Formats: sequence, C-alpha cells, structure tokens
Amino acid sequence: MDEHRKRRGTQTLPGSWVANISLLLATVGTFILLLELAIRLLAIVKPPIMALDEELGWIHRPNVRRTYSTEDVRAVCQTNSLGVRGPLPEEIPRRPRFLILGDSYTDGLEVSDADLFSRLWSEMRPDLAIYNGGVGGYSTVQELGLYRRLDSKIIPDQVILMVSWNDLNDNLLPFYPSIGPRPYVDAAGNLSSTDWNLFRPFLPPLPGRIWLQKNSLTAYVVQNRFLGFYTARKQKQLIDHWINRIPENKKWLFLEDLVAQLARSRPTIIVGIPSREDVK
Repeated sequence: MDEHRKRRGTQTLPGSWVANISLLLATVGTFILLLELAIRLLAIVKPPIMALDEELGWIHRPNVRRTYSTEDVRAVCQTNSLGVRGPLPEEIPRRPRFLILGDSYTDGLEVSDADLFSRLWSEMRPDLAIYNGGVGGYSTVQELGLYRRLDSKIIPDQVILMVSWNDLNDNLLPFYPSIGPRPYVDAAGNLSSTDWNLFRPFLPPLPGRIWLQKNSLTAYVVQNRFLGFYTARKQKQLIDHWINRIPENKKWLFLEDLVAQLARSRPTIIVGIPSREDVK
C-alpha cells in the first residue's frame, strides 16, 4: 500500500510542476499586460516627449506638453507641430529664420519654455524667427540628420550648430544605453545607420528583447529610467571600445566633416559649449 502511494506521488509530481510553472507564467504575463495597459493609458494623458525613430534613433514627439522636476526646479516644457521646443514663431514675411541644433544643452528640458534661451533670444530680437531643434542626447551625426528632415519645413536662412564637449565621442557611439541605437561615424569616417543588434548588450536577456524595446512602453520606460544606467556601468568596456578605437585627431576631423556637410547646405554658425568643469 505504501509502495503504491509512493509510485502515485512520483507519477503526479511532474504534472504538478507543469501546472505550477504554467500558473506562474500566466500570472507574470497578466501582470505585464496590465502594466503595459496602465502605462499606455498614462501616456495618453502624459505622453513621453521622446519617441524612438528608425533613422535618427529618437526624436521629440510633436505637440507634447510635460512638466519636469530637475534639481528642485519645476519646468513646463512643450513641443510644437514640428516636434521642436516651444511654440512656433509667428509667420511674418521677410523675417530671417534661424534653426538651432544641439543636444540637451540646447533642448533645455530643465527650464520652462518662458526661460529657454531661444525664447529669450526671440523676445530680444522680434525681427528674427528662431526655432530650437535641440534634442537631449544627440550627437552631431543626429543633428545633421534632423536638419535634413526639418530643412524643407523651416527653410532656415541660418543654422546655429551647438557643439558640446561630448560630441567628439558621441559621434562614434552607435547607441545611447538608456534609449536605443543611433546613427554614427564608423572607423573610416563614413556615416552608418542605426543598428539594433549593436544595442543588444544593453537589453535584458529576454526572447524578442529588441521587439519589446521597439513596441512596449513598459520596456522603454524600464530601459530609460532604470536599466540603461545600470547597463552603461556594466558595459563600460564596450563603450570605451567604441570611443577609443579612433585617435583624438581623427575625432576632430570627423566633426569637421560633419560641420562641413551642414555648412554646404546652409550658412552655419558654430557655437562651442564647454564642459561643466571648464565653466567652474
């Protein structure tokens, strides 16, 4: 009798494991789906200002209004129908148009629209139409791509390119750990398009992780807010490889070539942004 019970318990054990694992997977899957639904509903009310873009890596969403808190400063920021910061300049005939390109120093999500430098400049020079095309995390490569996208819509008379201290290295990196892949300059100085496979080391080892990052707001938020910073530290050796594979003098030559491509299209003013350490 005891032997029969032992055999019976042994026979039913695998089935119990399968049932328990199935229940666990179903519970986790349901939780993830509910979380995704909740984040998507929240995004309807408070859409993220950034969106992934196959060509440029990421861009600003058009017509988004968000409030950010940085270093105890509350900033109300908005994009217009072109996806650039602040309201569109009023259409006034024969008024010169200036398009500013740059990264987070230009984007300025740490201050409200009323305090943004491009808005203050517009108030000081009402004879100019000024467009702020800054996007956080951008390299010169991405800024050149954004210019080509906006050029026919804005038709600027002058382009102002804000070159930050970190652009020399950012131009070589085919990824931004907390967002996604981006176009970059290869070792020969040629422009290379976004490659999601180069972003794999920064994603969790899950099946279909690239698809999830592209299509799931939950995956994007986790990567942007938490996982990206952790994996950047973990993958420091990989980041250093992409940065250090090119000598310093070549980095400057690559930057010079990118600026020249822009200048051949429109009159361009270069503005250098120093590092925080240099300012101090």
